[in-house]
Amino acid sequence: MSALLTEPIDAFGKVILFGEHSVVYGYPALAVGIPGGVSVQHAVRRDKGSVVRVKEWGLEAHTESSGSFADALRKALELVPGKGDVEITMQTRLPLGAGVGSSAAFSVAITKAIAYARDERLLPVTVRKIAHEIEHIFHGSPSGIDDMVATFGGIVLFSKSGIKDLDIRVGWVEIERCGYLLSLRTPSLVVGFSGKTHSTREMVEKVRKGFLASKESTERLFMKTKEALEEGINALRQKDLKKLGQALSKNHEALKELGVSTKESEEMLEIAKKAHAIGGKISGAGGGGAVVVLAPGFEQECLNAWKEAGYSGFILPSSNFIIWSSKN
Repeated sequence: MSALLTEPIDAFGKVILFGEHSVVYGYPALAVGIPGGVSVQHAVRRDKGSVVRVKEWGLEAHTESSGSFADALRKALELVPGKGDVEITMQTRLPLGAGVGSSAAFSVAITKAIAYARDERLLPVTVRKIAHEIEHIFHGSPSGIDDMVATFGGIVLFSKSGIKDLDIRVGWVEIERCGYLLSLRTPSLVVGFSGKTHSTREMVEKVRKGFLASKESTERLFMKTKEALEEGINALRQKDLKKLGQALSKNHEALKELGVSTKESEEMLEIAKKAHAIGGKISGAGGGGAVVVLAPGFEQECLNAWKEAGYSGFILPSSNFIIWSSKN
C-alpha cells in the first residue's frame, strides 16, 4: 500500500466537563472531543518488525522494545484483523499525562492505522472496542469514556447504568450501550495545562482508597458531580452560560474535596476568574494536568493571563452534535 494516505486517519482528544472519577463507579460523565487530537501521517506494511513514531512526544516504539507504548503496539497488532508488520508515523496536539485523552487517542489512531496498512476496514464500534483493550495498558481499569470520545468525538454522555435516571431533556443518539452523542452545542472553552504531569492510574487509586476508607462521604461527592452534570446539560440546552459556569465550578468543588486538585490547578482557576471566567474545573484525573474554564468573550484574555503566569493552553471552539459514519 502506498505511503500516501488515501483517507484521513485521526482520533479525538477529550475534555471532561463533568463526572471524572465518579464515572469509574457507575455515575455518568460528559465529555467533548478535541478535533485532530492524534493524526496518522504514514501507515504502511513492512517486512519485519513494527514501529510507531510520534515526534511531539519524542516517541519511537518498536515491537522489540519495552515500555507502555511498545506494549500498546504489540496489543494492537494482536487485536486488529489481518496480518503483517507495520510502520506508522503520527502527529499530535495533545501533551502526555495532561488529562486530555492522549493515550486513548493514540490507541484509537494506532488501531485505525494498522487496519489501514493491512487493508482492513473496521466499524467505529470495533475500533473503540480494540482501543479500550489497549487502554488497559495505560490505565489499568479504564472507564471507557476516553476511548469512546477518542473514537466518536462530539459531545458524549457516558454512563454504565444508562440514562433513564438522569434529569436531562435533550435528544441523543445511542452509539453503544453506555455511550450517547447528545444533540447539543458547547460554547467555546479555554483549556489550560499546568505543566505538571500525572498518572491517571495513580489518581484513580487515590480516589479508590478514599472510597474504601469513607464510602458514605465519597458517594456524597459523587452525587454532587451527578447533580452538576444534570445542571450542566440542562444549562447547555437552555444556552444559559451562567448556569453552565456554576455547574462546572460545582463539579470542581467535589473533585477538590476528593483530593485530586493541586496548587497549580487552583492557581490557574483563580487566574482565569480574574480574567472574567465564569466557571471552571480540573479536567481529567487531576494531580496536575488540565483545567477547563468558561470565559465567554474573554477566552483570549484568559489564555494570555495563563501564559503570563507560565502556563499554556488553547481555545477549544464551540462544538456541535455530530453523526459518525462507518468511514470514521
